Amino acid sequence: MRGGYLQFDKLPFKGQIWQDIMKYTTIRVGQMEINYGDQHFRRTDGGHAFYNPFIENYIVDAFATEIGGEVYVQNKGVFGMVGVTNGMLKASIDSVAQTTQNGNIRKNPALYGKIGIDRQVSQLVRLRASASVYHINSSPSNDLFFGDRAGSSYWMVMEKPYVVPASGTSAYEGDGFSGRLNPGFGYKVDALMLNGFAKIAGFELFGTFEHAQGRSSTETADRQFNQYAVDGVYRFGHNENLFLGARYNGVTAELKGISQPVTINRFAAAAGWFLTRNVLLKGEWVTQSYLDFPTADYRNSGKFYGYVIAATVGF
Repeated sequence: MRGGYLQFDKLPFKGQIWQDIMKYTTIRVGQMEINYGDQHFRRTDGGHAFYNPFIENYIVDAFATEIGGEVYVQNKGVFGMVGVTNGMLKASIDSVAQTTQNGNIRKNPALYGKIGIDRQVSQLVRLRASASVYHINSSPSNDLFFGDRAGSSYWMVMEKPYVVPASGTSAYEGDGFSGRLNPGFGYKVDALMLNGFAKIAGFELFGTFEHAQGRSSTETADRQFNQYAVDGVYRFGHNENLFLGARYNGVTAELKGISQPVTINRFAAAAGWFLTRNVLLKGEWVTQSYLDFPTADYRNSGKFYGYVIAATVGF
């Protein structure tokens, strides 16, 4: 979990009831990676890439670190979690800015939760399924879908040619998330993610369905998107130190200023080799297509393909 937090597995109160409660309960409080969905366990950031068999994250990348707390209850593989946070990466005491379209200047907390089951059925079979929700009614700068601070591994693909301004500012700082899609739900968000995972011997299958709706503070109506993804990975060799994988990821979204929904499709094939327990070499070939964008949009009928090779060291 990114960030820092205090974790309580016991409470310093007298009475058997507290021991009975904490036998199944865990409490976390801090500024931390919120536990929305299961995909954030398999993504890459600037400090960790071992758990992602691929180079890049999803097209719409749900990841955020926020200030708050989470309470977990689990027993025999069945688990539930509820959480509340300030709904922002950067805390402040400012009210939400009033706009012509929106007069609500209240800053609401984010509420979220997860339920699921995770079972090691046998020595060779593990199954997991979970459902997660996230809700915030108003925020000055919610970044559930734009909280990554490490940037994309598809640097500068599908970007317009850059012209250095007179100020001489950094030429690429605005294009750090190339190949991804930010739905722009900075003010209000309602999100649902369903995940399924199966591991049978060396074969892994991981799937995601995500639906979210929301808007910015300058809009009056909610927009929405749907995201689908499925990964297939085969691990083999000594202690499964080699792997091959394939992923499909698709998004259909309503974007601000575009009258009809747009679609982005991605297919990626990957291979990796753990040279040691803390050194990973991996590569990916990817192709991505942009559909239904307006003719005047630079992404209209856009497509890119190529390969990326990366080495990761863990400590």
